[in-house]
Amino acid sequence: MCIMSWNVQGFGGHLHRKIKGWFPQEIQPCLVGGLTDVIMLQEHHLNRQTFQEFVPPLMRNWECYWSSSLGPHVVQGGTCILINGKINPYTVENKILIEGWAQYIMLHMEGKRIGLAKLLLESNFGMS
Repeated sequence: MCIMSWNVQGFGGHLHRKIKGWFPQEIQPCLVGGLTDVIMLQEHHLNRQTFQEFVPPLMRNWECYWSSSLGPHVVQGGTCILINGKINPYTVENKILIEGWAQYIMLHMEGKRIGLAKLLLESNFGMS
């Protein structure tokens, strides 16, 4: 199983809105190349609708487990686990632990349970 983890550092930010074509160009080889089974993104700063506008034709063979956290004016944080269609039938559980900050999926393959978690933690996470 090939797993890619990527801190995209704010696809929803000002810079990335100006260069909207950048994201599909970067992720397309992973989505359509057939070599990657799981893609885990963090800090995307996008709502699900905006993400689907970025890559709708590329997502047809992938399941998207999405989480984002709405701040006062924008989406903050954000995690996403993308599962290739050939692996997705083995997904037995998925859960958002903290909206926009932590989520996991559980796969059951070849008699083994495999857990994959995506966490976005900042130095002041949970601190008041």
